[in-house]
Amino acid sequence: MSSSDAPQGRPLSRRSAVAILGGLATLALAGCSAPTPSSPAGASGPVRADVPGPAEISAATAGDTLPAGAPGAGTPTVTLGTKDFSEQFLLGELYAQALRAKGFTISLAQNVGGTEVIDSAFGAGRIGCYPEYVGEIASSLAGASPTDDALTTYRRAAEYEATRRNATLLKICRFQNTDVIVVRRELAERHGLRSVPDLAQLGAARLAAQPPFRTRTSGLAGMRAVYGLTDLEFFAVAPDETYGALDAGEAEVADGFSTDPELASPAYVELDDPQNLFGFQYVAPVVTRAVLAASGPAFARTCNWLSARLSVRAVREMNRLVRLDGQDEATVARDFLVRSGLR
Repeated sequence: MSSSDAPQGRPLSRRSAVAILGGLATLALAGCSAPTPSSPAGASGPVRADVPGPAEISAATAGDTLPAGAPGAGTPTVTLGTKDFSEQFLLGELYAQALRAKGFTISLAQNVGGTEVIDSAFGAGRIGCYPEYVGEIASSLAGASPTDDALTTYRRAAEYEATRRNATLLKICRFQNTDVIVVRRELAERHGLRSVPDLAQLGAARLAAQPPFRTRTSGLAGMRAVYGLTDLEFFAVAPDETYGALDAGEAEVADGFSTDPELASPAYVELDDPQNLFGFQYVAPVVTRAVLAASGPAFARTCNWLSARLSVRAVREMNRLVRLDGQDEATVARDFLVRSGLR
C-alpha cells in the first residue's frame, strides 16, 4: 500500500473488472508453473473481493494442499520480516506460525520499516521473506505507472523481484489492502463529498497520512497531479493514527487502508477513487530463491495454503481484534490458524 498499507464490496470500474476476470481465467486454465523470471511461482491473478466468485477466480486463487508432518525440520533458519504497522505484524505472525507448525525454524523480525526500508533489508539479505503489497512493489520500488489491470500490477511486481532481488512472489492472497481517502461523515454530508476529486470543494484542508504518502505518485503527489487537489496540506502521522487525527480535528481528510476495522463505523466515509490512483494492493509473500531452494517445496506450499485463506472479511476482523479490542497479534493469528485447520 502506498503509505507503508478496498473494503469488502468496494466497486471497480467495468474495465478493471473485465481485465481481472480475463486474466484470472487465462491463469486458471494455464495452471501454476515452476518459478522463473517470466512465470513466477503462484502467478495467479488477484480477486476483487473475499467471496466465492466465478469458477475462474476460485481456480486461480486456490491454495496448495497443506503439507503433512514437519517437512521443514532440519532446514536452515529463515528470517521473516514485516513492515511497520499492525496489519503487517499480524501477517508476520500468521505466516511464521504456519511455517513453524510445519517444522520450519522462523526468526520473526517485526517492524523492519516501510516499503523502501524493508526492501533494502531484503535486498541486502538481512531477511529472507516478507509479506508485501504488490502495488507497492510495482509503483514505489519498480517505478511503474498505475494501471487498471490487477494482473499487470502483479506481473510487474514479480518481474521486479525476479530481476532485481533474485526472489519469487508466491501465490497471491484473496484480499487487498489499498489506500483509501477517508473523511468524517458529517463533513462528507455537509459538502457532498463522494469521490476524491470532490475534495476540491473544501478549499484549503489538511490530509493526515504517514510521511511517505506525501511524495508518492500513489499518494498526495498523485492526488495533486491527477485530481488537481493543490490546496491539500500534508499532516504527518504515525502508522495507525490517521483516524485519531480526524477525530481530534487535526485533519479534515485522512489516508486510510481498505482493511481498517474503523471503516465499519458509520462515523467515516470512504471516497471513491475514479482514476484508480491507488492501484491494486493484493498481498503476496516475497521469498528469496536461496530460501526456497534451501527450504524445499513445502515452504511455498505452506505459505500458499495460508494465503488462500486470507480474505478481506477475515483480515478486517483480525485487525479489529488487534487494533480495537487490544488482543495481541500472536493470539489472534493462532486462533485463526486453528480455525482454518492447521495441524
